[in-house]
Amino acid sequence: MAEHSFCRSRVPKLQIRSTVFLILCYCIMLLYGHSELSEAAAVTDPKEVNALRIIASKMRETKWNFNVDPCSRDSSWYTLDDREGELGVICNCAFQKNTTCHVLKIKIRYEELSGIIPPELANLTYLENIDLRYNLLHGSIPASMGSLTRMKYLSFGINNLSGEIPKEFGKLANLITLSFDSNNLNGRIPAELGNLKNLEEFYIRSNRFTGEIPTTFANLKKMRVFWASSNNFTGKIPDFIGNWSQLEDLKLEGNSFEGPIPSSISNLTKLTSLIICDMPRGGSSLSFLQNLKNLTTLFLRNNMISGQIPEYIGGLRKLEML
Repeated sequence: MAEHSFCRSRVPKLQIRSTVFLILCYCIMLLYGHSELSEAAAVTDPKEVNALRIIASKMRETKWNFNVDPCSRDSSWYTLDDREGELGVICNCAFQKNTTCHVLKIKIRYEELSGIIPPELANLTYLENIDLRYNLLHGSIPASMGSLTRMKYLSFGINNLSGEIPKEFGKLANLITLSFDSNNLNGRIPAELGNLKNLEEFYIRSNRFTGEIPTTFANLKKMRVFWASSNNFTGKIPDFIGNWSQLEDLKLEGNSFEGPIPSSISNLTKLTSLIICDMPRGGSSLSFLQNLKNLTTLFLRNNMISGQIPEYIGGLRKLEML
């Protein structure tokens, strides 16, 4: 009798445990199913899809497949390259409880895009990164892109772009990198770019820019890389460059600058590469080399250098190219 009573007392407990276990499993399945549903339901903002259609047409991008969602990571929209990293259209789909995607980056390189840079890029208001280097894009740069205030990295290098840099780009206060290398751009550099106080890298080599480097660039205290070679800049190299204390790489050859080379450059103790050439007018001493002990590359071709070679040149022990 005792054994029979024991068995009867155990049955309800086993049933309760089984019921609790089943409820837990059901809840987990519901949560998992909801998560999967949310992920599956995440789609690109329709306004951005429309903008991408126009952008594809104007840039002559033929790979994008609009039969699938642009933020789906379909191979027509997105690739992950071992060397280049993420390419194509990169999105964030965490908006509106993981149901809406916004385009954060457009990175298209080496695709021989032969169209123009579409003003409709300004309709992708969440953009932080545009990289269209190594293509065949032509025409002017749309001023409307000055409204993309989230932008951090903007690269149009190595295309066939013409016209001037829009002064509206001075509103892109979050910019870290700005590149116009190897195009056919002309005119003066807008003074408004001096508002880009977070700018660290500025590439404008091999264009047809004229005039002087704007005095407003004295504000660009975070500058690490400044490449302005092979243009038609005139005047003197500004003394304020010596206040860019974070500067590591300075290239100014192939312009029409007048000497002397500012002695303030000796303040740039983080410099590893210094290329200042083609300044036959206005003599310079080598005093600007003092304190530049981290230099690995130094080119001073076709300058009017005067005076004796100072002893501290022997202290440039990291120098590899001269």
